[in-house]
Amino acid sequence: MKIYIIIKTFIYNICLKLHMLPFARYVCYQLRRILNLFKYHKQDDKIHKVIIKYLSLLKNLEIIKRRNIVLIVGGIVEFDKGSCNYLNLLSNNMPEYNFLLLSEAPWKTKKLTQEKINFPFFLLPYYFGFNKYVVNKKKELSKKARCNINNKEYIKLAAANIKKRYSDNSNEFSAYLMNEANYFFSKSLNIIKPRKIIIWNKFYALHSIIDTIARKKNIPVVYMEFGSLPGTFALETFGQMGESFPAREITKFLSLKTTDSELQNAERIIKYLRESKLNRNYQPESDSSKIQEKLIPGRPIVLYAGQNDYESGLYPYTSNTYKYHSPVFSSSYEAMIFLAELAGRNNWNVIYKPHPGISCCNNEPKDVPDNVLRVDQVNINDLIDIVDVVVTIFSQVSYISLIREKPVIMLGYNQLRGKNCCYEAFNENYINNVITQAINHGYTDGMKKSFYTHVAQLCKYYLYDDLQNKNVNYGKNINDAIELVKEKKR
Repeated sequence: MKIYIIIKTFIYNICLKLHMLPFARYVCYQLRRILNLFKYHKQDDKIHKVIIKYLSLLKNLEIIKRRNIVLIVGGIVEFDKGSCNYLNLLSNNMPEYNFLLLSEAPWKTKKLTQEKINFPFFLLPYYFGFNKYVVNKKKELSKKARCNINNKEYIKLAAANIKKRYSDNSNEFSAYLMNEANYFFSKSLNIIKPRKIIIWNKFYALHSIIDTIARKKNIPVVYMEFGSLPGTFALETFGQMGESFPAREITKFLSLKTTDSELQNAERIIKYLRESKLNRNYQPESDSSKIQEKLIPGRPIVLYAGQNDYESGLYPYTSNTYKYHSPVFSSSYEAMIFLAELAGRNNWNVIYKPHPGISCCNNEPKDVPDNVLRVDQVNINDLIDIVDVVVTIFSQVSYISLIREKPVIMLGYNQLRGKNCCYEAFNENYINNVITQAINHGYTDGMKKSFYTHVAQLCKYYLYDDLQNKNVNYGKNINDAIELVKEKKR
């Protein structure tokens, strides 16, 4: 404002001498408008200025001067369940490589992060923290930003994801934030020049952007997540869930050889998981009898398990979603409403267990039909034990259900696709009959035998032991993971 007063005084003095006061008023008006516009953009572009600052800090990291960098992207420090220790071991056993973590948990101080990670790390701007997006309802995109977004479909899809997940944000601000993320990570990869990238969860909005940038730059990517079996990690190059090797190459995976001893070991693993109730997530204490009291006696009990729609490839619903994830439903809620209608016609009890990541979203519908019982804080193992069948689009609850010997109906695709372990209904018209069939026939001996084979194949060819303290070890060893990370191909 001081600058405006000085310039205004100067203009008025000049125009007064030239007898041009009306022109002075017009010029000062336009000057004030421009300065206000600049002030607005100065405040609104705070995110971009922070990004520029962080890129400068990134350039000055000592590790950037080295070669053979393995870049890890994720918020693993926030929800560590053995993943930090596993990556530490990878780093320790790969001395010819330099590991660097772009931490999406910047609220964890450097000291706290150092307690988890024993190799170099860089705390990302808070704007890119895991599930910590800033809220802004108003944002006017520049012409350049709008053009860039319109030309990059992956930015629009990421923006749609976070807009749906965080409804407090406007469409334009969501697009602005993802456009800035695209700029930041594109520049970051140019600075780091990684030999390989390990991304924790491919489907997270920011990660979908990083993955796309990496592919454009021909940087090989390994996707990492908790494995289908509790006590394991999945490290893969195909994709995740319905895009994974077991789901995409069904015939090839089914043909993988297993020995009699490996099948017997698979049976022991399943028994251990069933008895220990080991789970990737903490399970609260709950009384399943209280749930049963709310159900109508004598009717079949159908459990519907939802998934995190925003971190599983389900939303936004695209042709890729249809092909690799869900051929029928575009959300957990939509499938629940459909099942409620079937239950009304067939006299079933329906229990709806939404994913914890969905339950906390303020935009998700909390209301359910009268004939559906919604449960949240419950031990999933105990809940599965009281039901007759489990239905899901592609939640990993399907594996827990098979471990507990309950019939599973899959409405979409995960690693179980085509493995003959469960019932499949990939067409809306088949769902009613398939659920009825599952209620009548249950978990068959053939399905149980196929599940033993599937578990044996998972442990031998696909999943990695998480190396956490447990009574039984299963999955591929750390050396196999090292070889995967070293591979030059994508």
